[in-house]
Amino acid sequence: GAMLEGPVKLVLNITFPDKRRRDVHNYVDVIADVLQDIAYADDTQIHKLEMTKRFGKDWELEIICEAYQEPI
Repeated sequence: GAMLEGPVKLVLNITFPDKRRRDVHNYVDVIADVLQDIAYADDTQIHKLEMTKRFGKDWELEIICEAYQEPI
């Protein structure tokens, strides 16, 4: 699909295979940078960010990137 223009909402659901300490903001930074020029032109378009850290059997990553409507 086409890249999003304007404000963006980025939702990241990350499942880790173990409970080792991890600095989740590093994952958010890398994913936001990777999505540049794919989902949006620049990560400064991210106006809302939701991140969920979970633990499971395997690594999993769910990414939802959509246009964000600023509340009035």
